Amino acid sequence: ILDEQFTRSIIRSCVKLSYEHAQDIIDHPNKEYKNEDFPTITNNYAINDIKQTVLDLYEISKILRSKRIGALTLNQPKLQYQIKPDSKIPLSFSIYQQKESNRLVEEYMLLANMQVARKLCLTESIHDKVILRRHPPPNSTALQNTIKILKSVGIEIDGKSSDDIAKAIRNIENESTKKLLIHLLAKSMQLAIYCCASCVPDNIYSHFALNVDFYTHFTSPIRRYPDILVHRLLGAVLNYNDNLYQTPRALEQIAQLCNEKKLNAKTCSERSAELYLAVLVR
Repeated sequence: ILDEQFTRSIIRSCVKLSYEHAQDIIDHPNKEYKNEDFPTITNNYAINDIKQTVLDLYEISKILRSKRIGALTLNQPKLQYQIKPDSKIPLSFSIYQQKESNRLVEEYMLLANMQVARKLCLTESIHDKVILRRHPPPNSTALQNTIKILKSVGIEIDGKSSDDIAKAIRNIENESTKKLLIHLLAKSMQLAIYCCASCVPDNIYSHFALNVDFYTHFTSPIRRYPDILVHRLLGAVLNYNDNLYQTPRALEQIAQLCNEKKLNAKTCSERSAELYLAVLVR
């Protein structure tokens, strides 16, 4: 990325693709598509324009991912259920498969979040009110216990950084062993949390898993309140609106409430999945 610009703009989408549409293009780059293969395309764009744009974005996303050296991904298997419409009783389940189209979108979301976080933190007029997404290092005791367990079965991990852990995972060739390793390591990880920058002890803002100094949530203001605050902060930097009226202490309290609500939602989702699974296997 050679240059960037932060500004209000209007996105004129020319086609509403699903992840499945994008994945099909990625899987079949030489396929000749017909108009009926996609939703309606507008603004005088052609099918080949859409296809080439997706492929270009995909290639760039792979470069972006390769440059995030030291980033750690511990994706746990997620169950998804087919629900009977009338009774809401689960009929079957499967494991959600993350595909390249998901990773494509994820890369650009991460990039936007990281760049906005850096922009805000380096702007003196508002840096004391910046809402960040902070990820503390793993619980040292839990991580050391996990490292001992892994060492007993011949898997050596340093564990001093996210890069060390990520390399250890990449070096495991057996997929079953890799899944078990991810499961064990995830247990020692702390949760990422929202915070107000000026209320963080010792100014340690970093995100351990992503291995970046500054990170925030900017890309989903329609479903996350912290993103709305971050949009308002960026608007203040760009002179579109006034700075947030809340004090840093008040913003920290809002961040803590968001952490609580997010944890509650996560717990509720997990319990719901467990309940559905119990119904299926009883």
